[in-house]
Amino acid sequence: MDQKLTRQAAKAAGMISIMFLLSRILGFVRESLSGSFFTRFETDSFFAAFIIPDVMYYLLVGGALSAAFIPVFTEYLTKGEEEEGWKMTSTFINLVFLVLAGLTLLGVFFTRWIIPLEAPHFPANKISLLISLTKIMFPAVCFTALAGLVGGVLNSYRRFLGPALGPNIYNIGIILGAALLGSRFGIKGMAIGVLLGAIGNFLTQLMFLPKCGGRYYRFGYIDLKNKGFRRMLILWIPALIGLSADQVNIWATTAMASGLPEGGITAIRFASRLVQLPIGIFAAGISMAFFPLLSSLVTEKKMESYKDTLSLSLRTIFFIMVPA
Repeated sequence: MDQKLTRQAAKAAGMISIMFLLSRILGFVRESLSGSFFTRFETDSFFAAFIIPDVMYYLLVGGALSAAFIPVFTEYLTKGEEEEGWKMTSTFINLVFLVLAGLTLLGVFFTRWIIPLEAPHFPANKISLLISLTKIMFPAVCFTALAGLVGGVLNSYRRFLGPALGPNIYNIGIILGAALLGSRFGIKGMAIGVLLGAIGNFLTQLMFLPKCGGRYYRFGYIDLKNKGFRRMLILWIPALIGLSADQVNIWATTAMASGLPEGGITAIRFASRLVQLPIGIFAAGISMAFFPLLSSLVTEKKMESYKDTLSLSLRTIFFIMVPA
């Protein structure tokens, strides 16, 4: 096992976990503000408004980053084929942006017909608020996706500060939306904060990108015949299937919770945040730091080092997560 690279990954995991801990603290501040400033009638609609944008993000970007993009791009970097890697990256970024932009426009237009499927038991006035909030938050998915993609590039270069800092900026945007705009626009001010936070997250990733070098090809550059892009799609399909089941479960939970007494969706959201706290801080931090290293070791065919590093990362996660 390469001790130097492993120590670097361990230090990065510690830094990322600290940043994620700060993000979770800001997340609790955000949730506390939503509970203090707004009624359960409003917060139920606000949290339900995340469902459709989140489904779009996780299906198109979330699974692709961990299962496909980072391993393939890291392989290009390890082999010294950075330019080819950036051609694949540019194709993926441009294609995802165009698809999400199109889906966002369609989503905003068809929201009033989609929302009743998401929250079938909401009364008419609650449905109306949910439609308004969803329309405000829909564009945020484009910036969240771009932030995730740029963050994936930074992770592949093992520059973790931007991806670790981004969620904090996102939460700060929502907090400012609630605190500064809530008195004037109600819960819609918090929805505006979601959009501003997503933009801030994306800009944060961009700040760190020039340090990586590389070259983003022009906007609109899409090479569907690119070998790396095709390999990435093959790796992405299994992740898509798994994430689809997860997102269907979340959608179904929200649909059923819409029939609960007022505040039901809000209570489920708060409970889910608490349960996911150890995963979001420790498991995510360790995974983010070690994953590019593992991908690089596979490319270099250093299987013994790969096994040792994988074992170390898994043992560390279990050591922390089992007591939690």
